[in-house]
Amino acid sequence: MENGATLYSADYKTLFKVPGGTVSANYTVRNGVEVIGANAFENCKEIKAVSLPATVRMIDYTAFIGSGIVSIAIQEGLLNIRERAFAACKDLETLTLPASVTDIEPHIAGGCSKLTAINVKSGNTAYKSIDGVLFTADGKTIQEYPEGKPDAAYSIPEGVIRIEDWCFSNSKFATVEIPNTVTHIGYDGFNGCSNLTEVTVPVSVSDIGPFFFSDSKNITSLKVEWSNPNQVTVNRLLTFSGLVGNKNIVLYVPTGTKSLYQAADGWEFFPDIREYNLPSTALPSIADMGVTIHTAGSTL
Repeated sequence: MENGATLYSADYKTLFKVPGGTVSANYTVRNGVEVIGANAFENCKEIKAVSLPATVRMIDYTAFIGSGIVSIAIQEGLLNIRERAFAACKDLETLTLPASVTDIEPHIAGGCSKLTAINVKSGNTAYKSIDGVLFTADGKTIQEYPEGKPDAAYSIPEGVIRIEDWCFSNSKFATVEIPNTVTHIGYDGFNGCSNLTEVTVPVSVSDIGPFFFSDSKNITSLKVEWSNPNQVTVNRLLTFSGLVGNKNIVLYVPTGTKSLYQAADGWEFFPDIREYNLPSTALPSIADMGVTIHTAGSTL
């Protein structure tokens, strides 16, 4: 059923589509709407501010993708935000999520190049924000780092276990510190980090998703702490997509392991492998910990 130029479900509980070019810069979603449908505000460049009613429970996939929103007012009552809900909203600078939200999928704000903070209102039992970065409330998962955050360096807090899929995509920092509590780095975890020049992967990491450095083309130093290389075969090169062919990168491996890495499938393409001394407190090898490296559609 249509109300003016806006398409709703028959019961007005789902907002399906707001056609671009037909509304003003400030848009208020009618009371009673419970779902902002997939692609509902897609490419509505003229809309700069959106106000959602307290009846909204879910913002669906790519609901605001490519829109011109600078701000969005989200009321208490929202429960779910689906993947890429605010993707490519290039003028969005801050995003404040209500205490009621209990389910946030990865990469809700990918491509929001001006976004400097994802804030969560106090009282939320599922999520929190630390200096504008989105975490689960227990601090064990770092969910999303805003692409417009201007810091030149970032230290992931101790206690984080999981780096979510696309967490640091297109981040601006040049260096990042990963604590030895991290065990999982998700799919495309550091995709498109064009300023990133060096990174150390601690031995605690036992599960790496594909493309975790995809399009991070300026990395010159990759240091790993495993005393045995991952048993990477050619089809596992997806893990290092973006590093293949980088003639300036140096792979630093623990003393005594260079020949193992040179002979291991998936590592031998690094043109310059050098050894370094691990600290005496180094953790067990990746072989002892049972590393898993994922490729598209499989776990190896």
